[in-house]
Amino acid sequence: MAEEERLSSSTRETLKNFVLALIHRQEDFNPKPDLERVIDNMEEMINKAPALFRAGIILIIKSLEMAPLAQGYRHTFSNLPPEKQEEYLYKMEQSSNYAFRGIIALIKTLTLANYFCEPEAEQAVGFDGKCLLEVKGGGLKENILPDDFITH
Repeated sequence: MAEEERLSSSTRETLKNFVLALIHRQEDFNPKPDLERVIDNMEEMINKAPALFRAGIILIIKSLEMAPLAQGYRHTFSNLPPEKQEEYLYKMEQSSNYAFRGIIALIKTLTLANYFCEPEAEQAVGFDGKCLLEVKGGGLKENILPDDFITH
């Protein structure tokens, strides 16, 4: 990946903290997905977006980092203690402000889509892929995904 396409270290740090705050029961997962791999997958997904969308997503991530300062917290998101990060995210999700809810919904969707497609997360939650098979005519199961669909 070209250097100009890489997310900054501060943006990656914000995403890591967001994942850890969002998946606050991650310690119950056994095995746990590699957080760096999850962030790499998120970065790859962001980089595949058109330039304007990519810039917007990065701006939204940076706004998540700085928004606690405007909400009365004394630190940026990454510098808040984990319990305050969770509290802040809950407040943002419950906000009457559409922009706050939209910021959280976008990053949460990106996070959950990448975190729970990791083989370790699938195993930890008991996903086995059986729902991707369909019974055809004589009771034979057939994969219903197209051949070029990316799976683990």
